[in-house]
Amino acid sequence: VQIVDSAADALGSSMGWLVNVLDPEAIVVGGGLGLARGRYRERLIAATRGHIWNPVARELPFVSAALGADAGLIGAAATSCAAQHARHASTILAPRSRFDERSAPDVIGPIPGS
Repeated sequence: VQIVDSAADALGSSMGWLVNVLDPEAIVVGGGLGLARGRYRERLIAATRGHIWNPVARELPFVSAALGADAGLIGAAATSCAAQHARHASTILAPRSRFDERSAPDVIGPIPGS
């Protein structure tokens, strides 16, 4: 019980700080623990609201993420795909003279020893 409360308090403190800085219209919570009902969620909401400075913002709605418990997994996959796309795009757009012909096509830079 103490671990659950401590984890909810720590995350709530960070979420409250983000609300203070970003001034959102809602707080979207996802992932397995974020969507869990019961003690953890109640403590998380209370801790978040306790760290929000603006009294009006303390009443922001907590909304469950549309992607559910897989939100983190889907976000990680999307980030990986975006990184691969960016690396591929920079290879295609790089000047031909900067390629090291002996290595993978996405390596850009001078040929070692030349």
